[in-house]
Parts: sequence; C-alpha cells; structure tokens
Amino acid sequence: RRSIARLGSFLAEQRNFDVGNNHGFAEATALLLISESFRSLPQAAEWRAVADRRLVRLIRGNVDAGGVQVERSPFYHFYVLRLASDLTVWARRHRVALPAEFIQRADSMLRFATWITQPDGFIPLQGSSVRTNVRKLAPETFAAIGEQAPEFEWSRTGGLAGRPPRARAAAFRASGDAVLRSDWGSAVDATKPAMIAFNGGRFRTTHAQHDALSFVFYGAGRPLLTDSGLFTYDRGRWFDYFSSTRAHNTITLDGRDQRRGAVRLGLVTEGPGWSYASGSHRLYRGAVVRRSVVLLGRDLALVVDDVAAARAHRISQNWHLFPGATLERRGERDVYATASGRPLLALWQDAASTAKLKDHFGDTGPLQGWSSELYGKRRSNHALSYDVTGRSARFATLIAAGGKAGATGADVRVRELRPGTLRTEACLARAAWTVDIAQQAAAGERVAVRRGAACAR
Repeated sequence: RRSIARLGSFLAEQRNFDVGNNHGFAEATALLLISESFRSLPQAAEWRAVADRRLVRLIRGNVDAGGVQVERSPFYHFYVLRLASDLTVWARRHRVALPAEFIQRADSMLRFATWITQPDGFIPLQGSSVRTNVRKLAPETFAAIGEQAPEFEWSRTGGLAGRPPRARAAAFRASGDAVLRSDWGSAVDATKPAMIAFNGGRFRTTHAQHDALSFVFYGAGRPLLTDSGLFTYDRGRWFDYFSSTRAHNTITLDGRDQRRGAVRLGLVTEGPGWSYASGSHRLYRGAVVRRSVVLLGRDLALVVDDVAAARAHRISQNWHLFPGATLERRGERDVYATASGRPLLALWQDAASTAKLKDHFGDTGPLQGWSSELYGKRRSNHALSYDVTGRSARFATLIAAGGKAGATGADVRVRELRPGTLRTEACLARAAWTVDIAQQAAAGERVAVRRGAACAR
C-alpha cells in the first residue's frame, strides 16, 4: 500500500508526465486506477482530478475532431484506440465515470477504424505503420467495443458479426483522409471487395510522411498498390527514403519531396456501382497538382492526374507494386504483375501519353524500389514511374485486379472536354465507362460516371 501511494505521488508530478507522447495514456490511466482502487489514500481525490484532466488533454492532442489519430498512420490510430478502449471498457464494466470528452473522442475513433481496416483484416502500410492484423488485435477489448458499434464489429470480424455500413465512400475532413469501397461483402466473401485509402491531408507530426495525394489499392483479396512502409525511425538515408514522396503512389516533381503545407481534400461521393475522391496541393513551388480516383467496382479503378507548373520539371507518376510481384511490360506504357503465374494487377496508361516508363527494383543511387512490412526489415520491390518533362502533364491510368487484370480490350484516354472539365473514357473487356470531372479538386467540383454496354473502339 505504501509502495502504491509512492507511485501515485510520483505519477502526479507534472515532470513525470509525458504530455506530448502517447505513453502518457498509460501514466494517466495508472493514476486513475490508483485513485479509484485506493480511495482512502489522502490524495486520492486530487489524483483523480489530475488524471481526468490529463486524459482529456491527451485525447485532444491525439485525436482530431473527425476521430482520426493525428499521426497520419493507421498503426498509431489503432495503438491509441486500443489504449483508450481498454480504459473505456474497464470503466463501463465497473461503472466508473470518465470525462465525457474522453469517451466521445475515443468512441469517434471507431468510424475511421471501421473504414481503414482492409477486407483481409490488415491495415494499409500508410505513414509510420507496420503489418498489423486487426482481427488479432486486443480481441477481448475490441469485441466488447463491437457490442456498442455494429459497423466496427462487421469490419473487425469480416462480416461474422455486426452490420455493414450503407455508404461506400467516407470522408474524414479534419485529417484529409478518404476511403472508397466497392462494397462491404459478406461472411462468405469478406476478403473480395475492393478498397482505396486516399490521403488528401497535410503533414501533421514527425510520424507522418511526405505522401500527399497518395493512395493504396486493395483488390483480388490482397493489397496490390502499396505504400513502401516505415522500416526505421533512425535518421539517415533509409529513413529519408521511406518517408519520401517517391516512396509513395503519388506525383513527384524532379524526384524531390513535397514541402509541408496545406492539402485540399476535394469531393468525396458515390453513385450506382462507383465511388470517387479527389484532392489537390501546391507543395511544389509554382506548381498545382490535382488527382481524382474512381473506384468503378470490384477490382477496377481509374486515376486522373493533372499537373500545371510555372517552369519545366520532370513530372513523375509513381507506383509501388505488391512485394513479390513478377513484372511484365507490354509496349511502352502497359504493365502486368503476377504472383505464382497468376495475373493480379494491370496498369494501363492513356494511349496518347508521351510518358516514359521506368522500373526500379532495389535501386541504391538514389534509393528506390524498396518496401518494409515489419520494423527493421526491408526487401527489394518493383517501383514504377511514368515520366514526362515539361510544364504540365496529364495522366489517365486504368487499374485492374484479379481476373480483370487478365482481360483484353483495355484502353483509357483523357481529354479536356471544355475549359475546367476533363473527360476520361475507359474500356475493358467490351465494357465502357465515361467519367466527366468538372472543377477537379476545386470549389464547385462535380463528377458524372456513366457505364456503356460496349466500347466504341
């Protein structure tokens, strides 16, 4: 008892509180547990008040108004969600009153957790993330949370419990994240829906990376276009690479990193069979970069990039393939990736594009073509770039997964229909889509997606 009292006094001292660190959750929770379990101690009431204030301060500093953990990392989102959920589950079970704001923000984290969990139960390797299986993470705590949050329970269990969200597109405006889903599947085909996790948010903390307008693509039951991962926190050339812009599925100018600054998440919406998100930034001096992503259904996506700069640059559209991919190039622009001889991914570029395709695999000068799923472990990986030199560039890319990756008759073309409106026409296996985007990633943005019975070409 004397030892616990000494610990309480130690924890209550401000100098022993990691106010700027998520470790502070453990310290504030320990102080709360002491004050609740040993109420007869002379300072118990004072310690409880200190613990409550610290918990509110921590949740405010770690979780934004939209319920997303601030470090731009699905791993850290679940890390903090678990810390907060352990406490809220304990408090509800034992009828301990917690600060209302702490409970509200902790509960608000469940929406992003629901959407960012891939259909296979793992999280995307965005930001400072490592391979994590949500379905094996704190099962007792998250099962108890799932009783109060049926949509989270559906995502967490792969459709074995709870109920699926009705929407197929979700925007998290405070963080700038958007998630698109083809559908939510069922317990029978839980891993089959396609998913895009899109980053339209700014660099917020040192655990973030220079990855504005990047996205990851999940299809055919697995991640296919991935982030490179974390690898290390030790400063040096490897840290610089894994946090660099070129290590992500986004646009680079002259191979340089984006500056820190504002990023605009544009329209996030959905229609019959499709979902859409866009974003823009000016993180390269004198240049505007705009991107739209359209999930056209299971295993099929379209990306439209538009770059305008005040001077000439080497403008690169970068793609990072799934680890272990075997690459096949067909012609100057089209790429197919297989695993064990099975087609899993195809990238088709605008046939009118003048972009030059390059394949990087374990390059060391400069570093390119590396991935890391676990901290401290890295491997060579195919990283593609489509390069254009000039003051402007426009890319239209059709992305297919699984059986669609082996389909014939692929074609995609983009043109300016009229000032401020882009029209992209895509064909695959005798099916056709027309996507009109007005005021891309700007005020008044509109999108129309139409599917045709057959391709004109």
